[in-house]
Amino acid sequence: PAGWGTHLRDRLQWRDLQHRRTAAAASRRWVYFFHHFRHGSHSLRYLHYGRDFVSRLNGIFAFAIWDGGTGELLLYRDRAGTKPLFYSTPGGTLVFGSEPKALFCHPDITPTIDENSLLELLSIGPARTPGNGIFSGMHEVLPGHYQIFSREGTKQVCYWDLTAAPHTDSYEKTVEMVSYLVRDAVKRQMVSDVPVCTFLSGGIDSSIVTAIAAGCMQKDGQTLNTFSFDFAENDKYFQSNAFQPERDLPYVNIMLAHCQTHHTYLECSQSTLYEALFSAVDARDLPGMTDVDASLLYFCSLVARHNKVTLTGECADEIFGGYPWFYRPELLNRDGFPWSADVSARAAFLSGDVTDRLDLAGYSRARYEETISASPKLPGE
Repeated sequence: PAGWGTHLRDRLQWRDLQHRRTAAAASRRWVYFFHHFRHGSHSLRYLHYGRDFVSRLNGIFAFAIWDGGTGELLLYRDRAGTKPLFYSTPGGTLVFGSEPKALFCHPDITPTIDENSLLELLSIGPARTPGNGIFSGMHEVLPGHYQIFSREGTKQVCYWDLTAAPHTDSYEKTVEMVSYLVRDAVKRQMVSDVPVCTFLSGGIDSSIVTAIAAGCMQKDGQTLNTFSFDFAENDKYFQSNAFQPERDLPYVNIMLAHCQTHHTYLECSQSTLYEALFSAVDARDLPGMTDVDASLLYFCSLVARHNKVTLTGECADEIFGGYPWFYRPELLNRDGFPWSADVSARAAFLSGDVTDRLDLAGYSRARYEETISASPKLPGE
């Protein structure tokens, strides 16, 4: 198992993978960790609490454990599925990694797609059905789950899930609790081996993150690096839309007047954006959100020259209802995924015989109903 684990680590080229071994002296039970942990106590926690020790962890993670005593390989993923963890079992061999291209390094895994792959990409993309790895034979450990692999087979275990409960707090108590949770989340992410920076768009989300992070660093006598992004000639050609009604720059400058940071303004030309489209697909291993992915990848490459870890306001729109379909009645009340209202344009490049076989609308509808069914509900809902 040790040699197999080391070989797999080198094969998948996990940047933060570290081989960590702990022995229980009495039983000679060897446990191998495939991840870099800041604290070695995780190995002892596993030995003490067993498989469900993961429920005691706070944060985002994806890691593997080989337990020589039980002959089990366990793959763990954080509660919200922030960290990806893919796996495949060609010929009975378990191969896992943090992205599909890592698995493609294995000689028995070839990137191929099938009908289900096209249905996923064209019907509900950029979303994905939980656990679906898009490529044939590839899967993803579900959020809030761990997967057990042994000679007896494989078993999926849910250690955390969303629940529904009546909200009984007052408005003032709700504000206090949300403020605490947001501040606590940002402060926890400030713990890093290298300096942390933030992306600052001037919006509510990134501004809150920046203000909290800047305050944390000022207490330590340090100054936060911040970065904002814009497109060349945006002052001439910017057009308001539902997702971005106004330009970022004026609000970035307002924030900078209130927060003491080292700020860098970054810019991207149309030609640079076009060239980054191909790199963005390579980075994701999948088709994505075109100019959104390409611009983010390009700007991240510039930020990486200064900082390797950054905090952003990403996913705040999902949590706090920032997208149009959370407040526009025609989208909010639509019986289906709002981003898949019309899938005809997505199949325009396919030949007729392929589109005839793909029921894109039916597939999207089925996934939507599954999602609604799996969502927690209060009695009577």
